Amino acid sequence: MPVRDRIASSLEDIRRQVNECQRRQNFNGVNELLRQLDTVLRDFTEGQGSLELLSRDLTAAVIETVGEGITLSNKDGYFAVFNPKMQELTGYTREEANSAAGSFLSLLYPDPLKREKAIKGLQEVPVAGGYRDVETSICAKNGIERTLLISSSMLRDASGNEWYLSAYRDITDTKQMMQSLQQHRDHLEELVRARTAELVEANKSLNAEIGERSRAEEALHLANNYNRSLIEVSPDPLVIISFDGIITDVNPAMESVTGRTRDQLLCTDFRNYFTDSEKAGAVCQQVFKDGAVRNFELEIRHGDGHSTPVLYNASVYRDDNAKPLGIVASARDITEQKLMMESLRQAKEEAEAANRTKSEFLANMSHEIRTPMNAIMGFTDLTLRSDLNSEQRKFLQIVKTRSEDLLVLINDILDLSKIEAGKMSFSREIVDLRELVEKLASSLQPQAQLKGLSISWHFDSEVPSSFLVDPLRLRQVLINLLGNSLKFTERGGISVLVKRGDEGNIPESAISTNIKLSDSQTLTLVSSEKPCLLHFIVTDTGIGIPAEKQQKIFESFCQADSSTVRKYGGTGLGLTICTRLVSLMGGKIWVESEPGKGSSFHFTVRLPVQKLNGSALDESEFRVCKLKNIRPLRVLVAEDDPANRALISRLLEDGGHNIKTVTNGLEVLQQIKANTYDLILMDVQMPGMDGLDASRRIRKIKGPNQSIPIIAMTAYAMDADRRRCLESGMDDYLPKPIREASLADKLSRLI
Repeated sequence: MPVRDRIASSLEDIRRQVNECQRRQNFNGVNELLRQLDTVLRDFTEGQGSLELLSRDLTAAVIETVGEGITLSNKDGYFAVFNPKMQELTGYTREEANSAAGSFLSLLYPDPLKREKAIKGLQEVPVAGGYRDVETSICAKNGIERTLLISSSMLRDASGNEWYLSAYRDITDTKQMMQSLQQHRDHLEELVRARTAELVEANKSLNAEIGERSRAEEALHLANNYNRSLIEVSPDPLVIISFDGIITDVNPAMESVTGRTRDQLLCTDFRNYFTDSEKAGAVCQQVFKDGAVRNFELEIRHGDGHSTPVLYNASVYRDDNAKPLGIVASARDITEQKLMMESLRQAKEEAEAANRTKSEFLANMSHEIRTPMNAIMGFTDLTLRSDLNSEQRKFLQIVKTRSEDLLVLINDILDLSKIEAGKMSFSREIVDLRELVEKLASSLQPQAQLKGLSISWHFDSEVPSSFLVDPLRLRQVLINLLGNSLKFTERGGISVLVKRGDEGNIPESAISTNIKLSDSQTLTLVSSEKPCLLHFIVTDTGIGIPAEKQQKIFESFCQADSSTVRKYGGTGLGLTICTRLVSLMGGKIWVESEPGKGSSFHFTVRLPVQKLNGSALDESEFRVCKLKNIRPLRVLVAEDDPANRALISRLLEDGGHNIKTVTNGLEVLQQIKANTYDLILMDVQMPGMDGLDASRRIRKIKGPNQSIPIIAMTAYAMDADRRRCLESGMDDYLPKPIREASLADKLSRLI
């Protein structure tokens, strides 16, 4: 067969195979075709013909149709072949490439380093049918940079001239796609590293062993295994749910709590396994809406019928594009917590019941003791007014003293109970501190004089005159301390010093408690002024206290030693109450003492400074009122106890008042319908109708008696009792035992 025909036949085969390689995107196939083309060219150049004829025939037969750039050039940069695809890739025509001659590479490679690399690549092109693939980046005429894969081979014509046959494939898009794949792979690797520190270490070791792609695949595989292991070993039930509430995965703990196998659970409705399916469905909707739920309580239903309370935590899981895929939920079995909470609830109820029992006991104790005490103390006072010989007076005075001691004990127990229950009440009044201390000390002067003792008081000039404080509670602390000094001092005197406090001078031994008020009252009362720290010192020349006992005396029912109790009496509650009250007023209490030389009791309180307009203290707090100083009144006395009824009647009659007595609330209502009275003294606890019910009914009666003053007389002395009396419509409250001065003071206030 002639050479030309053989070339034509070969070229036709090459064209067909080129098209097939283009269709399959098989660049290796193109390389093979180039080798075939090389063979054809060699046949041609070895046989006959010129380069001009070769160029014309190749252009017509193959090169015009090839999807890659094809060039045939010599070492001087002359291009015998420069096909249309090459023109499309570079933007230059064959004529422009030839006119540039040796500088054409400078156009394609403006960067000298890249140009030098390209020249070196041409120099290394193999001879005699070998091919060399080189990846390079050129700058097209329009300035666009393209990444090309060049396959080149060198051949010689019949004259021995060297020619370079090259095929250029544009792999710019492929490179960009590979870069995008690389970025995506890097992103996946970052997610894997974020899963756990263990996977980070695993990835580091894998980097040294396998390539980029296999490393990402292996890491993802490890991550899946790791996550699956976490799910499997979790003691908490875990479940993965699709958007429509269908279970897609569970762990063994979920199988256990539901009593069903994994196969039984998969592809079923998540809601089917809860006692409240609607609530479970609502949880799913909330997760999809908010992204997560925390500590949502549900009950999982077991296959055998029993249920398990759980706390669910769930969140949405998403793909790389943040598209929600489903829910991952974990459940924590709270059966033990439920049992514990129920136990705590029962314990709380029992404690509250015990506290109510305690309160009822204290109230009943107060009532049962105060009721006879009222008669004992009242008739003792009345008898002491009569003509008695010295021995009779001495005996009755002992009865009076011991009765008062018993009353102090009852009051101390009630106060301590109120403080510990957080129910101690505090008022807010503007008080002249100097006036309060002076009158208090003056009221104790007669008692001190009986023992031959002196009482003095002193205020530093820096101490403001008036403060916002509860005078009753501050006076209670001072009376306790002064009373102790009077009790334990046989000779010498007692002094009270008030000065500004200094935090730095409070010793570490100072005592403060954490008692708080249940109604959130604070004793650093609201004021425009900064609270002032006051320092009170009560000093005596009494028996003193050993150093090792100085902390103990502030504890409940404790005194320095048992001999003190035998000689001086007392319960050991006074200083405990002082400690609590001082703490509630923002202060501390401590003692400095030496046996045989005396003691100095210190306490601090924080009180807001207030300006005083007029006298801060009501004179009635210290003056002794008498019933005979009040205008004659018509008084209705309601009291079921005969002794107490007789006592109240005698006190009022001696004061010149007109008395009518009844024994219950029904008789009170009958009397006020038929008669007119100035005042009602109403016992609270009476048979038939008690004083509270009677007072409520009186306030509903139309007419002048609807507003008649009513004073409660009761042996119940708790704050709650006082509130009940006032809420029933009574005007005031008088706890038993009733003293003439207290009764006279109440009458003078109301009439």
